[in-house]
Amino acid sequence: MSRFRNEIMNLVQGVWCAAILLVLSLPLSAQDERMLMLDAARKAGLDTQPAHRMQVDSCRLSLFRTYIREHIGGEVKRLPRYRLLQVFRRVAPAAPKAEWREAERVMDSIHHALSKGALFEECVTACSDDPKEMSVFPAQLPKTFEQTAFALKEGEVSAPFHSPWGLHIVKLVGREEVLQSDEGNRTWRLALLTWLKGEYGYVAQPLAAGSRDVDEAETVLFSVGDRNYTEADLARFARGTVMGRARLLENFCLKSLLEVARDSFLLRSPAYALHLKQYEDSLLLQAIWQQEIGSRLEDEERLQRFFEAHRSRYKWAEPHYRGAVLHAVSKHVAKYARKLLKKLPEEEWADALRLTFNAEGRDQVRMKQGLFAPGDHPAVDALVFKEGEYASPVSYPFTVVVGRKTKAPRSWQEVEERVKSDCRAELEQAWMARLRAVSDEEKGGNVLKSVNNSRSN
Repeated sequence: MSRFRNEIMNLVQGVWCAAILLVLSLPLSAQDERMLMLDAARKAGLDTQPAHRMQVDSCRLSLFRTYIREHIGGEVKRLPRYRLLQVFRRVAPAAPKAEWREAERVMDSIHHALSKGALFEECVTACSDDPKEMSVFPAQLPKTFEQTAFALKEGEVSAPFHSPWGLHIVKLVGREEVLQSDEGNRTWRLALLTWLKGEYGYVAQPLAAGSRDVDEAETVLFSVGDRNYTEADLARFARGTVMGRARLLENFCLKSLLEVARDSFLLRSPAYALHLKQYEDSLLLQAIWQQEIGSRLEDEERLQRFFEAHRSRYKWAEPHYRGAVLHAVSKHVAKYARKLLKKLPEEEWADALRLTFNAEGRDQVRMKQGLFAPGDHPAVDALVFKEGEYASPVSYPFTVVVGRKTKAPRSWQEVEERVKSDCRAELEQAWMARLRAVSDEEKGGNVLKSVNNSRSN
């Protein structure tokens, strides 16, 4: 019985191994290739690179903000933002009239200098009590200031004017439309705080502060899930902040709840988790492809070697013309220019025409040089390929061509798009073969390990 059982097990194991080998020999699907590339990217450590982590974290933060707005709401508006520079003379509202008159005299003299051509930026640096550029939205400054500053055209400078802070001469540096949400609104923040408290297990601890057995720094203010937040945590948050305790505690609570929500929202929202995974995978695929393929396609020596090895595949179905079209002011000049260029290498043609025919303000010949396929240039079509008619420009009524027909490109640059496409296909095929060989080897090792484990059992 035991012998029969062993024979059956060996047969099953043989069929199992054959099935696995058959699967490994099947053509790779696009999904299989994608998985192999992702595995290669992770083995290369591309998922741990600082730039990659920064992009993923930025996407996660963007998704989190969307997740929050989805639950709390909040309108996104397009608002104007103004960039301003000012010559500012600070004068207290209750300052003596003499101080105000002196400030007005100084500002008038600065404005006069500006009207005579003085540079506004230099006046700001030398004379302003607040030389920093401002970036402001409507309703952030006193009405008297906004009415004057926001009415300016871009680059325009105002006359001196008063505000509750003093005297100003303002220049509108720029104006742009930006998106702004309700997230800075206190009502919105309170709605967010209320939702977070209910969603993430917030529990206040109002009685803990009165306990004599607990050190004040260890007094628990509130808890979120299994974590307690103490007076010591609040003190660290408040370091360097001047704010009332109630508002401080509110902000600390909101910050703490947002951190908990940010760290766990992907577990609660599979759609967001999938979006982030797809984004990260796309980054890895792009990075590993650039490393293995893209960087090689930037190697011009490699492209030239590939072109030389496969030159025969790049012959054109129709002849091309490598040379130049010359437009000349007279028949004699056209004939002489053509004769001159025939004796010179192509790379010297432009300089030869410039020095011989177009120096010292003369412009007797114009040239269009390149590789022309049928249909690329009407003059080449008419004079070389004998297709259609061509009328020379009025100012240059004599047109000739110089060069020769060719059936194949001379360098990879002349068929760059095709060479790069073919070279890319060859590189990708070889890369996929290497990835598959590594995958087969790893899977084969796992198969043998499973077989050996089953036999030992």
